[in-house]
Amino acid sequence: MYLGLGVFSARAFSDPERWIGRSLELAGEALTISDIGHRLAAAEGNPEREAPSLPPDAGGPEMALMARWFDEHGYAADINALRLEHPDLLDLDGWLRRHPLAMS
Repeated sequence: MYLGLGVFSARAFSDPERWIGRSLELAGEALTISDIGHRLAAAEGNPEREAPSLPPDAGGPEMALMARWFDEHGYAADINALRLEHPDLLDLDGWLRRHPLAMS
């Protein structure tokens, strides 16, 4: 099984003494929106395509606040520790290899 959330959830239920009271931020890697856009474009077979970007005012004040939070803080997943716990944790490229994009 390779799904991080499912694996970590199952482990918490099967070994509650070890996991109770712990919290984890789950991630396979740390990517920017631009990184994600470039990888998706490459997975589509169009690596030269410009990565999508949003204007600063797109989505209203809540989206702007969220974008600012990502730029200034972001998540703090300890990806190395997660991989020690679950070596099969996928990064985006690994996920894309298992789930090819269906282009219409």
